[in-house]
Amino acid sequence: MIDSQTVAGGLGLVVLSAARKAQDGTGMDELLEFTQKALKRSHFLVYFDTLKYLTKGGRIGKAQGFLGLRAVHQTDSQS
Repeated sequence: MIDSQTVAGGLGLVVLSAARKAQDGTGMDELLEFTQKALKRSHFLVYFDTLKYLTKGGRIGKAQGFLGLRAVHQTDSQS
């Protein structure tokens, strides 16, 4: 079992790649190393078209929401 620390589509791509390698006969140790390296290279970007619901939910302050800027948030394994 590997904790990917993500639930995004990037995890699915890593799983599919690892499955292909397994079908090609790659050993378990090499699959584990591949998977861990691939997960470290994966990133998750979020684009918010509106900050309305982030403001309503208390995720950001009203002043930030009032500015109406579109936001992009990135997470990675170091976040």
